[in-house]
Amino acid sequence: MRLKKIMTVLLLFFFLCSTHVTAFAGDITITANVPGSHTITVDADGAEVFCDGAAGSSFTVERLSGPKLLIRAESGREITEILLNGENITKQIRGGYYTLEPVYEDQILTVVTAGAPAAQGKTYTVQGTVMRNGQSVNGITMELRSTLKTNVTDANGRFSFADVECGKHSLTALKNGEIVGYVEFILLEGNQVDLSLTDGVYTVNTNQNAIGIDLVLTLESDDTMRMTEAKEVSDAPKKEPASGGNGSNSGSGGSQTGGGKNGSSASATSPKTGDTADPMMWFAALLISGAVVQQAVFIFDRKKKQQ
Repeated sequence: MRLKKIMTVLLLFFFLCSTHVTAFAGDITITANVPGSHTITVDADGAEVFCDGAAGSSFTVERLSGPKLLIRAESGREITEILLNGENITKQIRGGYYTLEPVYEDQILTVVTAGAPAAQGKTYTVQGTVMRNGQSVNGITMELRSTLKTNVTDANGRFSFADVECGKHSLTALKNGEIVGYVEFILLEGNQVDLSLTDGVYTVNTNQNAIGIDLVLTLESDDTMRMTEAKEVSDAPKKEPASGGNGSNSGSGGSQTGGGKNGSSASATSPKTGDTADPMMWFAALLISGAVVQQAVFIFDRKKKQQ
């Protein structure tokens, strides 16, 4: 029985090997719909994402395009991790910006944040000028973070923020609600002013004996912003105390003399102007002078007659 099964299998094998099977296939057309755009979905808690200067939670971009995204932490937060379709791209961020590779599929951008450390120590003034193509730009809304402060550039492109703590910050330039410039920097306390750039983030060292730093910011065509200059903001000159008594404004035991510029006192021996004398004294002096002259003429005439 077993032998019959083996023989049957062998006969079937030889039959298949000796049989020619011909297949005729016609032309086959395979069609596929390739989308012209893709969606980038943003999942960010404590941060904002911008594409082409506008914030949003979802962006539609052209297929195979490479859009530049700006990822900015909200006030009081700092970014700890950024994922693109589950891949960690945190170290690829440069000054808050990330340029996508050619997009061929929908993508999900996840931004993870944490609370920023509390500010400590001395605070400084951060001020400066916004420039574009060598000219100052007015009407630019400047936003300073980590603690949100807002200021608008004046006719000379100037802005100023007071009480800025040391640490990491960002400056955002907006025009009509859209971002036209962005820069991240770390403010450090030192002995002299210094400006450097590492991985897209500027380090600004300020003089601890000064009241702040003055920056020159240049807007670029790709909506980025560069720090091109930094200099010290010196303390305002202190007023000298007015003299009188023991050097303070005296209310008793000595009168305060008139204060000059910066509180300096005027000299007590200053000459008076517009002084007037008694008219009778002038008249008496005039009479005496006339009498002397008359006597001199009389003597001169007498001697001449004697000769």
